[in-house]
Amino acid sequence: MCCAQKVCTASGSFIARYGGDEFVVLQKAAAEQDIIRLCAAINDELARAEVPYLLRMSIGYARVGDGVDTWQDLLRAADAELYRVKAEKKKAGVQIR
Repeated sequence: MCCAQKVCTASGSFIARYGGDEFVVLQKAAAEQDIIRLCAAINDELARAEVPYLLRMSIGYARVGDGVDTWQDLLRAADAELYRVKAEKKKAGVQIR
């Protein structure tokens, strides 16, 4: 079981490959803080992985509501957040491949 899958399974989330190196995680979250905790747990687990290279993940997330009503809206909103996070990391000098 991969790092992200282990964290998602433990939190009651569902994870699936979306395409290439992209994954989708579905979680019923009561609050945005729940999502932020899950993202942090995934990154923490990746940091502890015993591999001969550095694993990094950029995570974008979205919640249903406030104009995000369909699964297409949800994916677009999460994708937009992902690219915002990547731009933030690039601006901070974090190497992204």
